Amino acid sequence: VSDAFLTKLAAETLLERALLRESYAQYGQAIQELDHAISLNPTNEELLYTRARVFISLGDNALARQDLNAILRSNPNHRLAREMLARAQTQQ
Repeated sequence: VSDAFLTKLAAETLLERALLRESYAQYGQAIQELDHAISLNPTNEELLYTRARVFISLGDNALARQDLNAILRSNPNHRLAREMLARAQTQQ
């Protein structure tokens, strides 16, 4: 089994844990899971988008905007990131 496969699997597992924590409004713990996952896969749009959504739930629109802008730098057509960024900018 390759290291790349194990890293991808670890990031996916951390994402699932973060989603579960988010569903229970355990936002701080969700951020910790997502931070770890992003450290393993820093360009993964799903991880960045999910962390941005959790940051918004915490009321931290500035950090959410950072993640959303990171997505849009690599994928300017990411519709959900554009929409969430527009909302985060109006809720400063």
